[in-house]
Amino acid sequence: MIKRLVCLANSQRPNGRCVAGKSTDEGIWYRPIGGAGRMEIGATERQYSDGTEPALMDVMDIGLTGREAGLHQPENWTLDASHRWSREGRVTVNDLGRYADDPASIWSSGSQSKDGLNNRIPETDRVAASLYLLSLQALELDAHTVRDWYGRVQPRLSGEFEWKGIEYRLAVTDPLAWERYMPGPGRHSVGPAYVTVSLAEDHHGFCYKLIAAVVPSPG
Repeated sequence: MIKRLVCLANSQRPNGRCVAGKSTDEGIWYRPIGGAGRMEIGATERQYSDGTEPALMDVMDIGLTGREAGLHQPENWTLDASHRWSREGRVTVNDLGRYADDPASIWSSGSQSKDGLNNRIPETDRVAASLYLLSLQALELDAHTVRDWYGRVQPRLSGEFEWKGIEYRLAVTDPLAWERYMPGPGRHSVGPAYVTVSLAEDHHGFCYKLIAAVVPSPG
């Protein structure tokens, strides 16, 4: 089937991208995934006919073959690689309000890694959704370095915000945010912003919360 989506994430994964959006008719989240169990989308699979990348707030038509809901990602659908994606228009920042979500919480709280705050849930948690578009009053970004599992120093961009009285510090995987805010270490006050938060698959017993897209807002 062909679905028309507003692109609300085109974020980095180790071997490709995670693209997600909401349908223009139903307002329902869809996250296309590759075949043969691949969670990421390759460059040729997601590009438009002119070779360009889907951009945040693009209206695009994509082909899907069937739902592949996981335990922690119920919005997953297998991509129909035979259908080339097409750009059908754009929405503006002012249009994003009608696509925003208002969850009571951003999954469960109280578990965090060394560099995060309320940034993960146990793999035993079951969720009804793994994607939210949030309208934030204030977003802070922190460009810094961390040591990975092997002791190597790696750059990291983290986003800090409050939602329903709970504070969060989540890793940012939006490549455009990295281009803008990662030339060197430092803190950046973005102010009002729309962010897409995404729940990743299980990793060493936890599913991590990520900021997959950042769109500064007029407020």
